[in-house]
Amino acid sequence: MPCMLKSFFSVPQVFTRKTSCRLLHTNHSFHTYNLVKELELRGFARGQAVAIMKCIQAMLLDSSALIQSQMLSKSDLENATALSELRTEIQILHKNDWSALRLETTSIQRELDVLNSKIKEDTTTLKHEIQMDFNTRKAETRTDQKRLEIKIEELNNKYTIALGDIRTDIEAVKWDTTRRGMIAIFGMGICAIFVNFLISEQKSNESKQEPFSS
Repeated sequence: MPCMLKSFFSVPQVFTRKTSCRLLHTNHSFHTYNLVKELELRGFARGQAVAIMKCIQAMLLDSSALIQSQMLSKSDLENATALSELRTEIQILHKNDWSALRLETTSIQRELDVLNSKIKEDTTTLKHEIQMDFNTRKAETRTDQKRLEIKIEELNNKYTIALGDIRTDIEAVKWDTTRRGMIAIFGMGICAIFVNFLISEQKSNESKQEPFSS
């Protein structure tokens, strides 16, 4: 078979999307008359040349139909491109949202750590202040208790001294009363003795005067 026929039969079967888009809008320039003349010049009869031309034309039409059936339409390509762009945009947005969410989560975690540290510091400070207030109040209570004990001791001493003074006064009154009673008894005894002495003297005088009267 001549080389020109090989070039007509070697139709590619694999196309890319860009190639298919170009083929959809490309008109195949197939000159039947020139092909018949070329075949006649190469030794084919006119009937053979026409038959070969028709076979080649039919094969080209079948190949074009097959290629067009396997290729995507323009709307499909646009949809696929839009879907790809949308998918890429969604992935970028998802990545950006994830990065923003991670940054926000990190920021929130940092704020939580700072807040926990602040709460711990405030709790420690408050606990220390409460302990100091408790110790101060405890010391004040002890001081007040000591003051109260001192006052009670002073009152006890005063009462003891007062009771001692009262007892001394009572003893002095008792002693004075006893002394006065003893003086009174002694005076009464002296008076009784003196009265008895007077009575005895009077009787003695009367007894002496009776002989003279007789």
